Amino acid sequence: REHGRGLRQQPDPRVAQRATEDPAFVHVPARAWMALFGALTSWAVYRAARAAKLGVGALAAAMASATCLLNIQISTHERPWAATVFFGALAAWKTVEFSVDGRRRELVLAGCAAALAFACHPSGLAFLALPAFAWLLAPRAWRGAELKRRVIDGFACVATFVVVALLAGHAYYLRYGAPSDSQVIGGGRHDFVVPIGGQGVRFDVSFDAVARLSISLFGYDPVLVVLGLTGLAFALRVRALVPTMLAMLVIAGAALVNPSDHVRYLLPASMLLTLPAGVLVERMWSRRAGRVVALALFTVPLGQALRFDWVLRREDTRAEAERVLAALAPEAVIAVDNYGPQVELSRAALERVGKLRELYAREALRAKYFEAGLEPPTGAGVNAIQCEDLFGVDAQSLVYGVNENPAVRALGTTPSEVLAALGVTHLVLAERRRSDARPLAALVANSVPLAVVDPSADGERSAEAFLPTEMDFPLTGLWSVDRPGPRLEVHALRR
Repeated sequence: REHGRGLRQQPDPRVAQRATEDPAFVHVPARAWMALFGALTSWAVYRAARAAKLGVGALAAAMASATCLLNIQISTHERPWAATVFFGALAAWKTVEFSVDGRRRELVLAGCAAALAFACHPSGLAFLALPAFAWLLAPRAWRGAELKRRVIDGFACVATFVVVALLAGHAYYLRYGAPSDSQVIGGGRHDFVVPIGGQGVRFDVSFDAVARLSISLFGYDPVLVVLGLTGLAFALRVRALVPTMLAMLVIAGAALVNPSDHVRYLLPASMLLTLPAGVLVERMWSRRAGRVVALALFTVPLGQALRFDWVLRREDTRAEAERVLAALAPEAVIAVDNYGPQVELSRAALERVGKLRELYAREALRAKYFEAGLEPPTGAGVNAIQCEDLFGVDAQSLVYGVNENPAVRALGTTPSEVLAALGVTHLVLAERRRSDARPLAALVANSVPLAVVDPSADGERSAEAFLPTEMDFPLTGLWSVDRPGPRLEVHALRR
């Protein structure tokens, strides 16, 4: 309704204030949409497999998509990854149909779906490889009338992609042009970067994370990886699937060597991997033993999906830690480690932060309540400060220490000096990976924590505690915790 007011009119400030006070007002609907897109991806995969003339293999491909743990986890986030992959699945469907009948309409629709994926997120640009390979491998000659038809088909697809991508997701180019480095996350820090919206797409190559990402993807979806890679040889024999399989290999390779080494960048390839998995299951299904093996294998991703759902329904460790911090003495001043709870700040805390940096939107709104003599709707808050406002890793030396903010540097040259200058009495340490060094742990060495909030399932410290964000190796990590959130320790600092 607010968008219906027109681009030239400002939205209702009451809506903006409510969204600032209560982010769930916009986050929950966004997450509901992403969950819907994640579920619909299975339908699109099924249609793509049916277009390739698969029978039970189409159901297997849809099942592999529905139980793909990486897709399920990303579908719980409000970021547009699930929508991007859904439109990528639509592009795959239309690509397969074009490979079957060669109709221009299917190629144009594949380009349109790829454009919608690109409109959702810059990574959706990868799905343009689907209609591109279908066009290149179309069973038409490269001369005479067939060449003319091929050129027209390609032009129609590309033109559709450009128009839909601009109007649906990147219309700002028409009015403002390309974003500057200052408007792009990490802008100006790397070479071979093309800015798209507020994010830069890197085109340089790094092989440093290939092994780690491959292992992580296997940990997310071992059955899908095994069935998909094994079935790839059979899928390449299905002419309708050849362009999609080649595109999948390109997309997977690009994600593996991209310096932005997040396992979620492999989600498009994981979605496409369901198709060769379906081809393999179709071949296995003709024998009784094959049916038994296939059904047994699918209990693994189904078990992972159910476990993930159960764990995420439980309270996050940071929610419990917030109650622990609220129960500390009123004079307590708390420093919260990276990945710790994002507590609501008290008036004194907001005044302290305001001297170090500009207040963020929610903080500024809380400050206005206090200035008006009112208590914010979420309560009086906690006298705390986030360590990320004080410390960081130096880009040159890679040493953790006081950040470059002059206002922070004026307080001291070491973390202990800065915390002492701010009168910090308590420190919250967060641990997401047991093997990782915790730079601030030296400040409380040999001290017994006042409280520990541990997500471990068996009482022993889990090797990883990344949920609800991406995990290292979910095949074991998902079963080593019984709630989301990192391990948290609350320490009293020695004065």
